[in-house]
Amino acid sequence: MSNLTLRTTFYSLTLALAFCNQAFGIYLCVVDTGYFSPNSWIFSIILTIFCFLTWIWASVLLAFNNRPTSTHALARASSHFYSFLLLTPIHLAIGIMVLSQIHYNCNTILYSDGEPDGCGTGATAGSLSIVQSIIAGLAIWSILRSVTGSPTGLKTNIASEASDNEKSAMLASQA
Repeated sequence: MSNLTLRTTFYSLTLALAFCNQAFGIYLCVVDTGYFSPNSWIFSIILTIFCFLTWIWASVLLAFNNRPTSTHALARASSHFYSFLLLTPIHLAIGIMVLSQIHYNCNTILYSDGEPDGCGTGATAGSLSIVQSIIAGLAIWSILRSVTGSPTGLKTNIASEASDNEKSAMLASQA
């Protein structure tokens, strides 16, 4: 599979998961009053805001993913690398925050109104956020894979592939 295909796949998955997770976050904001779970509504707002920012930024990066002749700063591998490097721990932390409130929402015996609306939605939103973190890590791997062998490293254009001769020469010089 080519580097461009890998990057496009991981960027598209990031975009789709962020969009879906934003819908779950909005639903949690509306359904969860915070009466039974003290921090769930705050974490739902944080989830919704960061998912909105993630899918907007992922769509911008996806637009600059395949422009081999562009000199724009967003076409550099460093922009993509550091963006996903920032997204990875943020979505992991958000997933942990949302999942930390599940025991309040899924407890149908104590502190419950009898209908745990936020139980499945919170579990899904937290899990999707952790999956987003994993996908962002895989996007980092695909970015590093595409700049391997380039003499300029992360300063190179994300869409410019180093030739096989350059890669073999670079690997030979490192050995």
